[in-house]
Amino acid sequence: MGKKFLLLFVAILFVFVLTFLSCGKKDESPTKPEENPNVIPDYNVSVELFFPSFVSGQKSYAITFDTDKYISNGVYLSITGTCNSVNSVSRTVKVQQGNYYIHGFVDVDESTVTAISIGDYIGIYGGTWPGSIPSNANAAVYSDSYFGVTLSTIAIANMGGTITFPKELDADYTMYVVCDRDLNTANGAESIFTIIVPYDTLNIKYSMIVPGSGDYFLYAFVDRAGNGYPPEERDILGYYDSVMPQLTPPGAVNVNINITTDNMYDIQTGSIPTSTFTTPPTSTYTYTPTNTYTPTSTPTATQTFTPTCGTDQYEPDNDFASAKLIYFLLPGGATSSQIYSISGVGDNDYIKIGIDNMDIVSHTFDLLIQTKPGDIGADTELTLYDASYNQIAYDDNGGSGGTYSQTSYNIVLPAFYGSCFYVKVNEKGNNNEICSYILDISLENMQ
Repeated sequence: MGKKFLLLFVAILFVFVLTFLSCGKKDESPTKPEENPNVIPDYNVSVELFFPSFVSGQKSYAITFDTDKYISNGVYLSITGTCNSVNSVSRTVKVQQGNYYIHGFVDVDESTVTAISIGDYIGIYGGTWPGSIPSNANAAVYSDSYFGVTLSTIAIANMGGTITFPKELDADYTMYVVCDRDLNTANGAESIFTIIVPYDTLNIKYSMIVPGSGDYFLYAFVDRAGNGYPPEERDILGYYDSVMPQLTPPGAVNVNINITTDNMYDIQTGSIPTSTFTTPPTSTYTYTPTNTYTPTSTPTATQTFTPTCGTDQYEPDNDFASAKLIYFLLPGGATSSQIYSISGVGDNDYIKIGIDNMDIVSHTFDLLIQTKPGDIGADTELTLYDASYNQIAYDDNGGSGGTYSQTSYNIVLPAFYGSCFYVKVNEKGNNNEICSYILDISLENMQ
């Protein structure tokens, strides 16, 4: 019995000593570093844009991550680049953890990557523009991720109306129509349309593309001061409101845009009083208009070669990207007549034709394109393309003298719908210059 007691005592004493020693020893085991709760992790995110059709030539594109559907209050991240003769493009970037809308855009007509026009490609992840836009930011980034965005072709303007001035304009001016969420010019606007308004005009129609549905401020101004956007004193201005002309902003957004339907808003303008006008916030944002139509534009020539004949005033216009615009606004027929030259062997002249139907009914008509002398006996070829650069008509000797060209293309243009075409004129064989030829473009047999 005494022996058993002694063994039990020794065991208890041993445990006590071990416990004492372990309590007095410093814990040197490795510890996990503390995480900083203020650091938001980021991940590799790949986005691929799928085009509705193959695009030829170099095109600019943009991929945008944002926490809401509007660009005029800033975006989280925007990536731009160029692609060349493809039907899709992809980029991989670092993106902070969170939920986003992912927008995609391809500038098919190569005006500028921030300019939205008919024929361009647009889309949003998890939806289809314009009919199915996600109600919430649905691209969840909580690990390395991949998102595919299917783009659609912009086929029609979704907002338009008539701008009325207080009196006939005393000169040619640029008019701006602005659709914005907050009237802060420092963060840009959702959409801006510009057009050259001729001398002696009292009212003019407009059409534009708004990328997203929602409530907006809408206003128009004529840039009499000559400094562009935003408006300033001396300009002619008007906000859309229940009582017009309204020269100061309404108290709240009052224009509701549904991008799946036609949205018609007429605006009456008035002269900005110098003594009461307050300049909007100064902007570091460089704006590119959504649609820029300049029917009477005379571009400054940039000569890239020295041909015998000399360059015409529309150079450079040697490809789709540099094509100069001839614009028609329906209802009513119209004719454009301009003098060009094939300035140097191998020169091509490209012309962009924009047609907007701002009437309340559809119209059917023939787009007639003719080359005429000019140089007697010169031999031209004429090719007509749609907005995606697909050839839709061609002529060699159907015009004047059996060597000039002529083609006609029938068009049905629904109400409040726009369309775009391109014309290429070249000397047949590309082995001679043409010092002068006339290009006539007209809308015939209007119904």
